[in-house]
Amino acid sequence: MSPVFLLFLPFIAGRYDQNYAYNEPIPKEPHWWKVIWMRNRVQELRVVLPARLYRLISTDPELPFVLKESLQAALAACKQSNVEKNEKLTCTHQSGQPYGELFKTVTSFDSRDFSFLLSLTTAFAVRAIAEACAEGRLKQCTCDKKYMGSINGRPRGFYWSECVDGNGSHNLPYALKLSRKLMDRQFACVVPLRLRNVILHNISVGRMRVSASVMCRCESPLYCEEKRCQLRVIDESILLRRVIESLWNSRRMRRSNGVEMRVGECDRRNRDKKYRKRRNSLWYVDDGTNAVSFFLGVPH
Repeated sequence: MSPVFLLFLPFIAGRYDQNYAYNEPIPKEPHWWKVIWMRNRVQELRVVLPARLYRLISTDPELPFVLKESLQAALAACKQSNVEKNEKLTCTHQSGQPYGELFKTVTSFDSRDFSFLLSLTTAFAVRAIAEACAEGRLKQCTCDKKYMGSINGRPRGFYWSECVDGNGSHNLPYALKLSRKLMDRQFACVVPLRLRNVILHNISVGRMRVSASVMCRCESPLYCEEKRCQLRVIDESILLRRVIESLWNSRRMRRSNGVEMRVGECDRRNRDKKYRKRRNSLWYVDDGTNAVSFFLGVPH
């Protein structure tokens, strides 16, 4: 063995270990879904969450509770809408083994069921974070301070509400940015490339279903010369309907045995810019009738 080879051996070994890690099978469900098992404090999630995600969530004591509430609200809204019966999807999570998989009936992470759940829970989480910022629940953010003072383009007497007592504008930009860290990073380095694109696409579609509109009200019932306005995210019922519309327009991607791996490469792009002001459909590969392998195209 030549001395030159021994000199570069540590770098080669490190590169091999890194690439091997990217080839490990990924969990079928997003890591952040495990907040649903939390009872009293975030320290309960230390063992079950990856270190990076745990550090991000634990920086704000209320954040895991906001995420848990959003996940419960998404599943409750899904069940009340009869989408389980009409679309033959799964909205009820299994409450068996703690910290286990929530949806064991979902056949694979590229199925139509999983695509819908991924998009729906992402949308509800973004909405909940934006609202929690304005309410003062999160210490890392406040209401959207871009909307303060008088309102340009409105008649005189219209003003933005101040960031007190939960009356400020919902901070949607912060919620979008935080959700990319919470949800996209887990799948940014996934191989094969097709699976990565399908998952990240559905996450972005759910995130872009969330929008905000201006709501104004009089200062008091007897005095309406001045109106206070807020930028508020849409209601949960409207958000659910938008995600269901994306489900109705969902596209089944072609299954191929030729798998593009691109080991060691990660996707750090902001895909949200691509989906703004567009009605994007969800993507899936498997329709739920046949389970497929990790490599999308080689049946079991």
